[in-house]
Amino acid sequence: MAAHDLAKAGLRVLLLEREPLPRYKTCGGGLVGKAVALLPEAASATIEVDCRRAGLHLSGTGLAFTAARAVPIVCMTMRARLDYALTEWAVAAGAGLHDKTRVTGVAPSPRGVTVTTDRGVFTAPLVVAADGVGGVSARAVRPLSPLMGPAVEWEITVPDAILARFSGTARFDVGAVPHGYGWVFPKRDHLSVGLFRGRPGRCDLNAILGRYLAELGIAPRKAERHGHRIPVHPGAGPFAAHGVLLTGDAAGLAEAVTGEGISGALESGKFAARAILEAGGNPQRAGRHYTHLVQTHMLPELAAARRCAGLLHLWPRLTEEVFRHFGQSLCERVTDVMAGALTWREVLHHAVFLRTRLPAHRQAGHRAGPGAV
Repeated sequence: MAAHDLAKAGLRVLLLEREPLPRYKTCGGGLVGKAVALLPEAASATIEVDCRRAGLHLSGTGLAFTAARAVPIVCMTMRARLDYALTEWAVAAGAGLHDKTRVTGVAPSPRGVTVTTDRGVFTAPLVVAADGVGGVSARAVRPLSPLMGPAVEWEITVPDAILARFSGTARFDVGAVPHGYGWVFPKRDHLSVGLFRGRPGRCDLNAILGRYLAELGIAPRKAERHGHRIPVHPGAGPFAAHGVLLTGDAAGLAEAVTGEGISGALESGKFAARAILEAGGNPQRAGRHYTHLVQTHMLPELAAARRCAGLLHLWPRLTEEVFRHFGQSLCERVTDVMAGALTWREVLHHAVFLRTRLPAHRQAGHRAGPGAV
């Protein structure tokens, strides 16, 4: 996103990609409404399936709720195709591209920022870092965040009858893993199934995912297994230093309820380009402006999502009470967030209101401290 906008404005831009393109990226491949709205038409063509139904389940209780919309709630894509389409879009705008190029170091230099790779050394006034939570450029700005949630995702081939059973519905199972959830996303010819745990800790996610599939009656014919760490708390920054601007997971901009990070990556990429252009390419001004944009437009929503994540993931007894009393209402609101019609801040306001309506004796038994929703 940043490469396109900067190249289109006439700046000299070089994209460095570690893998040969197109390449697989561990991701459920679910595009929420906010992400779809940010995508150019060229990338929108990579959408395989529109899900106009969402299923919200509470594992182990039998509680299940469904919401439907006339517009897509979650659009399904494969990241290899999506990322490649975005790359071609940026190159068409004038950006240069070196794939199969591993970055081994990022450091300030008298001429700006020096990027060392296995194909040579590059220097530029500014670097936009999109190399993920553990990337080299991210570590050049700030320490690796300990607040990361582990996730596993299996791309599984299933019989046509099973694929049809999940067709058109994005399924979410809260509590399928402790402090997290499971998902089933239907793609054109297979299912993407995974688990996200909203806090770090030892946990055999692959074993739990195997049991999750068995509970859903899914017997894979073939499974490709992948794992990743998702940053669930961006902190206060810094989001830029020494001419390096952190975007997406490198900045810790994933949303804590679902671990969704595509929309945060797209939005922060556009903010990075905007900050650089409005600062006239001055590294210090660009860094300050970019930090302001992230703190103003992104952090309040991410903070609200973390509080909503507490409601759904951290206190199982409270979560069950909310599902039993307000499950359909909760499902409708989460669906609206997925579709882009509602924000987590608005959901949080509603959740606080619902909290006051729980029976008094039940509220008394579920006080979880000042951070509770």
